[in-house]
Parts: sequence; C-alpha cells; structure tokens
Amino acid sequence: MSSPLRVLTSTPRARAKAIARLLRARPRPPVRIAHLGLGAFHRAHQAMYIARAADGADWGIRAFTGHDVRLPALLAAQDCLYTVVQRGPDRDQLAVGTALADARPGGDIAAWRAVCRDPRTSLITLTVTEAGYHLRGDGRLNCDDPAVLADLAALSREARSREALSRDSARVGAAPATAIGRLALGLLDRYSHGGPPVAVVSCDNIAGNGARLRAAMLEFAAGLPPGLATWMEPNVAFPSSVVDRITPATTSGDVAVIAATAGIRDEAAVITEPASEWVLEDLPAGPGLHVGLPDLRSAGVTMTADPLPFEQRKLWMLNGAHTLLAYTGLLRGHATIAQAFADPLARTWAEEWWDAASRHVGLPAESIAAYRRELTDRFANPRIQHLVTQVAVDPLAKLAVRVLPVLRRELASGRLDAAAVRPVAAWLAVTAVTASSATAGATALTADRVRGALRQLDAECAADDQVVAMTRATAGELQALAQSK
Repeated sequence: MSSPLRVLTSTPRARAKAIARLLRARPRPPVRIAHLGLGAFHRAHQAMYIARAADGADWGIRAFTGHDVRLPALLAAQDCLYTVVQRGPDRDQLAVGTALADARPGGDIAAWRAVCRDPRTSLITLTVTEAGYHLRGDGRLNCDDPAVLADLAALSREARSREALSRDSARVGAAPATAIGRLALGLLDRYSHGGPPVAVVSCDNIAGNGARLRAAMLEFAAGLPPGLATWMEPNVAFPSSVVDRITPATTSGDVAVIAATAGIRDEAAVITEPASEWVLEDLPAGPGLHVGLPDLRSAGVTMTADPLPFEQRKLWMLNGAHTLLAYTGLLRGHATIAQAFADPLARTWAEEWWDAASRHVGLPAESIAAYRRELTDRFANPRIQHLVTQVAVDPLAKLAVRVLPVLRRELASGRLDAAAVRPVAAWLAVTAVTASSATAGATALTADRVRGALRQLDAECAADDQVVAMTRATAGELQALAQSK
C-alpha cells in the first residue's frame, strides 16, 4: 500500500488541485490511536511517522488539545488535513499530513473516554511537555501537587464502583486537570469495560520517559479503588521513546507565505526542519500482553530493546550543545542557534563538547560520526529560527540532564578539561554579565560563588576543587570575552 503522505507539486495551482483531490478521495483512517497534546510537534512528528507507515492508512489518530478549542475547529474545517513545511537551508518542501482522523478540544472528556475504552484503540501517545507529568526532582509523581490531588479525589469518587464506571461517559462533567488524571480516567474506562491490552507512549523529552510514566501511573492508581493498578501491570505497556524534531511556532508570516506559494490558506500549518528521529523501545514479551502497533519500522522509527544510548546521544550531544550555544550565543550577541553556530569560536566550542560527550555514548563510532554530521547541518540551518533566549530558559533542569552526566564521566576518567565544564561556565558567565549590567560594575566569579552554583547541580562536582577551579577559570575567560565585544 502506498503512503498516504503526498508531497505537493511545484506550482500553486497544481498544489491546490492536489489538496482538492485529497479532500475528495481520501477516506478518513479508522481511529486506532488516541493522542493527548495536539500541538505542532505532534503534527510534525508522530502523526507524520504514522502517515508514512506502510499500513498508515489503517491507523487514524483521534487527538486532543490541552485546552485549545480553536485548533480542533480549524482542522475539522479542513477534514483534519494540514500543511507541513519542511524548512531546509535553501528551500521549503511542502507536504500534507493525513494521519489525523479526528481533532477534539481537551474538554471533550466523553470523546476521550470513548476512544480509550474502544477495543480497536491499541496505542495512546502523549506530548504534554515535561511539566505536564507533574514529576518531582527524583522523577516520581508529585502527589503533593494541588492539581494531582484534585484529580485523584475526583477519580476516586468516580471509581467507587464498577457500576459507576460503566455508566454513560457524560457522567464526568469536567476533564481532569492533569495529563496523569486524564490518562488514568481513560485506563479506568478501559479496565471497567474489560478492554484488551494497550501501549502508552510518552513522546516528551524526559529521560526514561516510559519507566517514569509507568511509575507515576501506578502511584496514581494506588490512590484509587483496588483493581486498576493490578490490571495495569500485565495489560498496559509503557515503552520508553526518544523523539527529536525542531518545530518552531507557526507565524502569520508563515501562513501568508504558504498561501502565496501553495495557493491555500492553512492556519493549522506546521513549520519544521527536515531532520527527524523517533526511537521506540520494543514492547515487553510478557504473557497476555499482545498489542498491535503500526508498522513503524517502515516509517523510519528505530525499534530497540535498549533506547538508553539513543537517549544519551540526543540529550548530551544535541541538547547539551544547544545549551552551550545558547549561553555562548548570549555572551557573543547572537539571536539564534544558527547564528551562534556560524561563529567560528562558538562552533569550535560545540565541537569540543561533542568530542567529550561522544566518548560516553554507547553507540558505534560510525553512528556517532553520522550523528555529528547531521547535527552540523541542523545547527547551521539559518531558516530555522531557534532563539537562544528560548533554549537558555530553565538552566538548572537542563544542565543537570544535558551536561552534568558528561562532566561526571569526564572527571571519573581523569580527562577533565575546559570543554567538559564550558556549558556550566557559559551559564555562570551569562549570569555574571547580566548582574554586572544591572549594577553597572563587574561581578566577580569567586570560588565560593562557583561552588555554590555547582552545588545546585551536583554535590560531587561542587566538592571537587579541580572542577571548581576549571569552571571558574573558563567562566572568567568567557565573561572577559563578552565584555570585550
């Protein structure tokens, strides 16, 4: 069966005719996937992989927003078709996304319950951002969070009896406030109706996302009436996944360009880069857990028994370098990652970071080399406007998972040098330069200040005098470099 994805032709008139043919001829794919988090990333990433699968026409997605009601209406008016603009360094390639069968606002809890308990649904995916999981710093569910507590209380009332669960879906008046609560409600309905096994896949950038989501769901289910957690153990798989595709926000200017070049006005269009990756852990082979999935391998998904090396490669090499370039870009007056990477000095620093990080990724050397070449092309793409100010937010959380693991490994190997500490040093230099600007005087990066900052990230590194000295010296060099511009 040919892929339902159609690359649009070159002229506006031909493109408009191609879309018209799709609208007339394309049958809605049957719903077999439920998705929570209908945003640009989902439409540019998972939905496109499903569309490219050899059996993609048999795997429609019913997707739900968080709270947005405008996007589902826009998509419904277009038969759930939308434009995907792959923005290369020289030109755009336009395609039509065809995997969505239905788009719903997050408040349509009746539709959510219905698709989760439908025995034809065998895959539930989520893109709700890291904050949407309400996890604590140790990765466990934050059961003290008021939103989590409120959802738990509401679902406890709902689940007091099997009879209550089997009543009409409209019985629940409001959607749970958290993604964990919504997922629990959907699984409660599936359990209460004797539904078959299902796979739940987090597609958010969280280390070990499958294991963490499974632990959070079991902890949440433990606060509900007995039965759900026991049913989940053998009937719900939580494979980990690694996802990657830069998807900037679509602007009104983008919509105007699409209208001029494609002959259509599509306010649901998504802008993305050509590169994309999806790594998915193999489903467990336990007795009774038989879950059908799309032919994801045919769409380019890497299926593996161990996604950890792929996760480390992305977090340390891509995200770690992004963080380094964001802070060095701020220091050297660059607005985007591409501008920072075009700076010969900042690019050298990024490559030195790759040298350090790649030594600790458990993948073949040729795979690492190919990945570095791909990152070079991606970072250099001037038409992807990845702002350094956006990448630089939330430094403690990002440095802790993107940089500190490499720094610890370099320290343990006895190979510590400036490259390993430079992302942290660049962050410290930015804070020092910012403070100096605010006070109209130089802010000294004392050893105590550097040690205190490191302590927020890693107590072991903060206690190591060599790490403190190397970080302080490197930050001072970067601070002086910024002030000399």
